Amino acid sequence: MLPQRAICFAGQPSALNPHQSTLEAHFRTHPPRTVAEAQATIEQLTGIRRSPTQIRAFLKRIGMQVRKVGAMPGRAHDPLKQQEQDSFQHTELEPRLDDVRHGKRTLVLSTPPRSSTAPP
Repeated sequence: MLPQRAICFAGQPSALNPHQSTLEAHFRTHPPRTVAEAQATIEQLTGIRRSPTQIRAFLKRIGMQVRKVGAMPGRAHDPLKQQEQDSFQHTELEPRLDDVRHGKRTLVLSTPPRSSTAPP
C-alpha cells in the first residue's frame, strides 16, 4: 500500500483581494440585487471581469449572502373584498399615516428580506 501524500497547493490569490475593502464598503451601502449587477459593478470599479461563479464566491467571502424573494399579495378578485380593502385604506390606514406625517405616531415597518446579496 502506498503512503498518502499531502497536496500543498494553495492556488493563486484572487485579483479582487487588493480591492476587497473598497468593494465591501460599496456593497454594504449599495447591495446588489443580482450577481450580474455585482459583476458589472466590480468590473466598473476595478476593471476586473470575473464569471458569476467567481463573483458569488467573492461576495460570500466578504460576508454577503443571497436573500430570498417573498410573494406580495395582489388585489382581491372578489368585489366585496376590494370594497373592504378600499374602506380600510381610507377610514383606518390613511388617518394613521397622516398622524405619522405630523409626528403624532411612530411607524415601524416589518418587511420580508429581498433577493439580493445584502449583508446579513
